[in-house]
Amino acid sequence: MDTLAWVLAFGIVGYFLYKSSKFRKYSAIGAGGLLALGLLIWGGMWVYESYTERQAKTLISADQLELTDFKLSQTYGSWNISGQIKNNSSYSLEGITLKVRAYDCPTESTGPDCEIIGEDDDVSMYIDVPSGQIRQTDTYVSLYNMPNIKNHFVWAYDIVEVRGAK
Repeated sequence: MDTLAWVLAFGIVGYFLYKSSKFRKYSAIGAGGLLALGLLIWGGMWVYESYTERQAKTLISADQLELTDFKLSQTYGSWNISGQIKNNSSYSLEGITLKVRAYDCPTESTGPDCEIIGEDDDVSMYIDVPSGQIRQTDTYVSLYNMPNIKNHFVWAYDIVEVRGAK
């Protein structure tokens, strides 16, 4: 519709809202019904999405994945983690979330004397790995404002979340 038609339509509706109490009453009922219907549809979609997301997080356990050759590297001031993921489950892997920590350690391995100098607990990797297959992955890691290393730079990761699909 062009602009004139919209102006004309709103003008007619406005006229009847002004002149007719019956039109105002039924318009309010109709608007309320549409609002209720919209809220009902939105709520149903929200419940369904929450259900499917919870289900996706329970299909594959972390011990059904093999993460190999994972490396943390710095390129142009940004940190990047890369490696291979093998999916040993019977479902398709859609992604994982890692918690990555950077340490300053007196030796080349983590221990109680290490200091945490950087951490990103939301390293999400969106990757499609069918059952029984391997894929290469890489993503950015947010390790900001890390101090200078006094001893040895050591890093480690934990799998926080696994998302699968049927």
